[in-house]
Amino acid sequence: MSGFLRMIVDRLHSSNDERTISHIEFVDLSRDGPKRFGISRREARSYSNTCPTPVPSTTSPSTKTPRRRIPVVRRTVPSSAKNDEFKNAKLAIRVTPADSVVWLNDQQMSNLSSDGNLAVTNLKPGPYVLAVRHAGYSDLVRHIDLKPDENDPINIALEPIKGTLSVKPNVDGSSIGLRSIDRDASAGEYAGAIDQIEFPPGEYEVTISKPGYQPISRRITLKPGAAVELEPRIDALPTPTPTPQVVITPRSSVTVDGKYLVVRVIGTSSDSARTNGAINVTVNRGMPTAYVQGSLNGLPCNISFLSGENVAEGSLIESPNPSNGWALIGARIRPKDSKRPMSFTVNWSATQNSNDPTPESQGRATTTTDAMTKAVPIHRVVPRVPLLARSSGTKGVVKVTVLVDEEGNVKSAKAFDGPMVLRQAAEAAARDWKFKPATRNGIPTQSTEIIYFTFEGY
Repeated sequence: MSGFLRMIVDRLHSSNDERTISHIEFVDLSRDGPKRFGISRREARSYSNTCPTPVPSTTSPSTKTPRRRIPVVRRTVPSSAKNDEFKNAKLAIRVTPADSVVWLNDQQMSNLSSDGNLAVTNLKPGPYVLAVRHAGYSDLVRHIDLKPDENDPINIALEPIKGTLSVKPNVDGSSIGLRSIDRDASAGEYAGAIDQIEFPPGEYEVTISKPGYQPISRRITLKPGAAVELEPRIDALPTPTPTPQVVITPRSSVTVDGKYLVVRVIGTSSDSARTNGAINVTVNRGMPTAYVQGSLNGLPCNISFLSGENVAEGSLIESPNPSNGWALIGARIRPKDSKRPMSFTVNWSATQNSNDPTPESQGRATTTTDAMTKAVPIHRVVPRVPLLARSSGTKGVVKVTVLVDEEGNVKSAKAFDGPMVLRQAAEAAARDWKFKPATRNGIPTQSTEIIYFTFEGY
């Protein structure tokens, strides 16, 4: 303790006025800042007995350091802040699902309306823990700080707990389609299998399919947090045993398409014993038909194109299929020299063999007349020119393959040649065409046709 403080204690001890001097406070003016201390007269007497008598100061009274006064800082609190301290907090909450349970700190809110709205008043301002819970949904916990009076509304939407689905068909390479029944929308297409993938809870329809197999569908209920495993079995379809009923006399046609020639060959031999063969075609420019050697057998088959003499470019544009009785081949070729003959070969191999004739076909006479007729357009629609094509001056010919049903309506249209910017307009126009359907032995049948659209003059 400093000498200055010691003197104050001695003076307190030597005072004769015991009734009035019982306690004193003094200030330590050290570098650490002003500090107030208090000591009683009894404590001063005890301290004085244990300390040596201080040496009287030689400093004259005129040179004594004046006592410092400690300024008192008064802080003024705005009246608005004083009023806020006494205001309660208000809070509005909206939750989804509407029947969720809402907790504020440890108190459950019971005044939740049927549409999920909650209004809370008379809350003390300060921090709170907001918790929202619902069966089948993930809990939500949020820390909020409420201010006096009104607070921003809070919107809460709980996330449903997802379930796990596994689908493992018995046949590899199967296609799995998943549809949500609740939302009436597709939930995805999967190849091979579904291995523990999470989906929102609800009702689903699972469809398993593969070419050559009987597709099946299963309906499942996926509960929150639950796992569903399916091992569906699909069975192979019985192998069909088609037997050619009609022999179509081979014929051909040749049309000019700019620098290209379009060659169509139709015909079957009804020789079900043959499983493969070759069709050799020779074309002379300017001739409406081609010279053809060989024919298909009228059964499902695969074909391939092989360029021959004087062919600079060639490709298949039509293949045998059920709609043409497995009897039609279409090719598009460009000659190297337009004055010379061109030749190409189409190789074919049957994918199915014919068994013995069915009872319905026994005793039926085999016809050798050309029983196939082409579809004839009876209503044409001119395509609209796209604005982009008009502004850029794009012109050209677009070729569209159409599938015509038994009533002469276009079931599908696909452009396969021509400027890309014009193809969509050509396909849209082709779908509105109407045909007199193709026939087979006088019976309307599906057929594949090609429509040419020329865009020019704009």
